[in-house]
This record gives sequence, structure tokens and C-alpha cells, in this order.
Amino acid sequence: FPLRQEKSNLSDNVYDAEKIADLFTSFKTEAPVELLFLKCLEKIELFTQPADDTNIVESPFFTVKLSDECLPTVRKKRSDFHNVMKQTGLTILDKTNTEMFNLTINTEDNQGNNEAKTWFVVHCLKGKPLSDELIALSQDEALSYSPYVSIAVPMSNDEDFKGHVFCLMPLPLEEKSLTGYPVHVNGLFALNQSRRFVKWPSADQTQNNTHTNKAIKWNTCLLTEVLFDVYRTVIQHLIEQATADNFSEESIQRMYRSIPDMRKINSNWDRILDPLFQSLIQMPFLYSSNKGGSWMLPSQAIFKIFPGQDTLDVENAILSLTREYGINLVEVPEHITLMLKERGITIRTLSR
Repeated sequence: FPLRQEKSNLSDNVYDAEKIADLFTSFKTEAPVELLFLKCLEKIELFTQPADDTNIVESPFFTVKLSDECLPTVRKKRSDFHNVMKQTGLTILDKTNTEMFNLTINTEDNQGNNEAKTWFVVHCLKGKPLSDELIALSQDEALSYSPYVSIAVPMSNDEDFKGHVFCLMPLPLEEKSLTGYPVHVNGLFALNQSRRFVKWPSADQTQNNTHTNKAIKWNTCLLTEVLFDVYRTVIQHLIEQATADNFSEESIQRMYRSIPDMRKINSNWDRILDPLFQSLIQMPFLYSSNKGGSWMLPSQAIFKIFPGQDTLDVENAILSLTREYGINLVEVPEHITLMLKERGITIRTLSR
């Protein structure tokens, strides 16, 4: 927090109690995600101490912390992962190092208002094989970055969720710090001078393919080689988790929600879509309740899409027949159907 009490040559922005209160209010808004990707921090408490009161304030007016239930596991996983990062330095691992865990963040204020949000978090330090360009950039002391990316998937359905960019801490919440992904993304991205935005090539540089700045090259490689790989791992794990949960509807829909909607992805962050979608259509990721539940390749699936003029009784009769004859019927959100069509996949429906 800036605690300047008088003007200086550096800045004339003086902070008083009112401005500090505004900072606290702003922090409380972002607090539910502040601890998502940090290395060690487990709890933050905010206190106020009146200037004319010598009694020590013992109770915070706001707290954000990792839940007691997840704390032992998260503490160990964080420690193990960051010990590997520390030991690795600027060298390249022979094998990718990944840690994944569920993390619950609790917030509480002095009015008794409590909130808990659970996330599935994956940390990844990418190892070989890597492109020659990414290896050279990883070992460039002028950059001093590691091929490290994390993803946090919200376990609950939040229709207002917006995927944000983190560099351990969230970047300032502005349009440029949103990705359009249905997950939060953290990584050792190269930022601009204000440390508010990820560095990307200008429109001219993109058009002419002349983005030679090492920081821009680094961010591009981090997306196309590391983030793509981590995102694929996340989806694979969510499929495995849904299977372990006996194909619960909640787990299945969580996996579907985690797949990016190509209509919503912001500029530059769309670089992973082609390799991610190409990888996805080659794996069985579509759920069918046929034979007790299983995952289907797109080519094996019949999509539960009716032409629109059928009555509910007719639709129910058709669905009953699909179960009787063991048809691999799948029902997916619209953005997945659109993605498959965009990739040239034939969508077989009940009427075709």
C-alpha cells in the first residue's frame, strides 16, 4: 500500500485515512482470488487502528485465507512444486513437473458474512521436449523466466465468471487483463513497463510478422507450447474426475464449461485454440449414458439435437428408443457443437 503522508518530488499523491479505506474496499473485491497462485501466503487479515486509540485491535475486520481442510495438502503441493522451480533455475527439466490440487478460499468480515469458493488448480513447469526458441528464451538471463504456467478452474458454476490473467497476483482488472477463457491463467509472462498488461505485438508487427522483441516472443511461446499443454492436461483430468464421480452431472458440466468458447476469446489469447481443439477432437471427451456411461469420440456420437417441430412426447419416445438400442447419444453445450463444426466434424443428429 502507498502510505505517502506528504508530497515529494516523486509524487504528490498523498494518502489519508479515506484513501486507505478505498484501497481496503478494492482489495476486498479481489480478495477471493488473491491466494490462488501464490507460493507461500495462506492468510491475509485487514485491521484498522484509530490514531487516537492506544489499545491494540485484536480482531481483523476482513480475512481471506485458505480453508483449514485444504491447507495441509496445498501447503505441501506448493512447497514441492516451488522447490523444483528453485532447484531448476534457468535449466530445462528432462520431464515436465506438474502439481494439481483442489483449493478452497474463505473470506470473512466482521459482520459475520462468510464465503467459500473452491478451485481445481494445476501448476506446470514445462520440461522437454521444447522448441529451440523456447529453450533459448528460457536460458536468456536478460529475461530470467521459466516455462511456468498455472490454471485455476472454478468448481462451481458462475455465469458471471471472467477469466483473468495472473503473474502470481492478478493483473489490474481491465479489459486487457481478461482472456475470455472460462478459467484463470497464471504464468511468468513478460509485462509492459507499468506491469499492468502482458506484452503483445502491435497490429503492424502481427501483420508483417516482425515482432522481434524477446519479451513478446517469450509470451507467444509460453501460450502456444506451455499454456496449451497445461490446458489439455486440465481437461483430461476433469474427464477422469467425472468418471471417478460416477459421471455426475455436475462433474460432466464442469468439464464442458472448462472448454473455451471460441466466440469469447480475446485477441492474442486465441493462439492456443487451434492446437487445443485439434487435440481435443482426437480424444473421447463427449459423455454418453449408453451402457452405464462412457466417453465418446465426436465420430462415435449422435448429438441430442432435435429439428424443433417435434413435440415433447415425440422427443421422449425417440430418447427411449436410443436407450433401448444402445445409441451413443450425447448432449453438449452450444459452444462445443460450434467448435466441432468449425473443425469440419460432421454433427450426426437424431434426425440425420
